[in-house]
Amino acid sequence: MGDVPFCVHPPPFRSRQQPTDRPSVKINKVLHPVEKLFDPAANLPLPLQRRIDSWKAHPPKSQFQVYGPLNAYLQGHKFLPNRFIVKPQALLREEDAGEPDDSDADSDAGDRSFDSQGVGVTDVRRYPDFIVCQYWGRGGIDNNNKWDVVRILIEVASKEEDNWALLRQVSDNLDRIGPERWRKRILGIAMIKNKACVLCNDPNSNKFRNLYGWISIFDPRFVEEINRIYTLSVETDGDVWAGDEDEDEDEDEDGDDDL
Repeated sequence: MGDVPFCVHPPPFRSRQQPTDRPSVKINKVLHPVEKLFDPAANLPLPLQRRIDSWKAHPPKSQFQVYGPLNAYLQGHKFLPNRFIVKPQALLREEDAGEPDDSDADSDAGDRSFDSQGVGVTDVRRYPDFIVCQYWGRGGIDNNNKWDVVRILIEVASKEEDNWALLRQVSDNLDRIGPERWRKRILGIAMIKNKACVLCNDPNSNKFRNLYGWISIFDPRFVEEINRIYTLSVETDGDVWAGDEDEDEDEDEDGDDDL
């Protein structure tokens, strides 16, 4: 038989734009809101929220992993600079028990030094991880021109076995602050990994009490105490020192003149 020529026919051409009878379907992705675990009302940026929220399942291994996010939370979103100043590694000097003189406390008076709270201090120095202060005399906004008031002191550690030593450190630093540097209420917070212990002054004395023992920072009580000190600060902004001045005026009216 003779050879039969082999011919391959290409498939018919079809345009990619070939019309179809099927209607186009647009898929809308449903974005579920991210569940916020730590202080949801703070409206933190999503990366910061996720970082702190991750501590619930994966506690930070070192205190150095806590400093950055905690500073961003305190300084950038919780205690804004219109009323507060957050001081990382703040210099805390022991209160000078010596008798004050008539010199201006804005500068060193001889051998006597004063801190930003207007208190005479010694050369004994401590450096708490964070101090949150409320400052007064902000360009006539307040009714006074006094000094910063300490509201929160925070110490952070890495190892859970150091919890009692850290708690003692917070307590000692609160004692060193002294009642002249805070008004009405102050918090001391010891923090290890994702747990914290909150100390608060007893309103009937100058002593400090442990409010809840060691609790998770995701326990609502932890943020509630921070919110409480914030609310107190806002409500008394400019009134605390003014109240002290009113008491002095009452004494003068009673005839007890300064000697």
